[in-house]
Amino acid sequence: MYRVAVLEGDGLEIKSVETGFNWAKYGMEVLDGFDDPKEMLSYLKTNDVDVIFTGIDMPNMTGFELIEEIKTKMGRDDILFVIVSGNDDYEYMRKAIRLGAVDYLKAPVKNEKTDEVLAGLASALKKLGKAPKRVEGRDFESLIGYINENYSKNLHLEDLSRKFYFNPNYLCMLFRRRLDTTFSEYIKSVRMNRAKELFESRNITVSEVSGLVGYRDYSYFHKTFSAYFGITPAQYKKSVAKKSEN
Repeated sequence: MYRVAVLEGDGLEIKSVETGFNWAKYGMEVLDGFDDPKEMLSYLKTNDVDVIFTGIDMPNMTGFELIEEIKTKMGRDDILFVIVSGNDDYEYMRKAIRLGAVDYLKAPVKNEKTDEVLAGLASALKKLGKAPKRVEGRDFESLIGYINENYSKNLHLEDLSRKFYFNPNYLCMLFRRRLDTTFSEYIKSVRMNRAKELFESRNITVSEVSGLVGYRDYSYFHKTFSAYFGITPAQYKKSVAKKSEN
């Protein structure tokens, strides 16, 4: 399910959003309501949210300031924003669009408008490369499994993004949030640890190990292995040989 957060603010303008929309029809679920933008910001540090419905006048900061904070300072371009307001001032609408909000709804939202809004959000989320969370989690695990099995091949972010239906920027964010690392660092860790295993289990040359773990350039493999483990490949191979003799 796509995860939707509703920032109620004073509660008058968007309170009906939680109950007035057919969320399940579009694969969405509404999280527990948030009254304070700062609470929302804190939640985003450790949790995924796909869409935020927000009012304008709220404690601590406005809805506009919230969008700027999340998009600019937190770098979360993957989150979609919808502003719901009783104020249909043209300048407010222009500012919402400038900040990247995907919709500006006049409260109270008419029933015939709700399906149109959710259909638009679902389409925009798919264009971002975001799948509903249960599917997304399975796809990410499949991608990780693919890397673990194919580390010896040339692996590129753009190619894997297309193969597993992710937006490249969003995929980078998933590596950071789920594994606390980057795409390239994860691949490096898989290759380096596999290189150690090869030295420990087979009597082969450093050059052969380099090729088997995806490094066609031996000098680059030597440099990477040395920096990663604090010991050169040749030194590690020699230490393994000494252990086996004892």
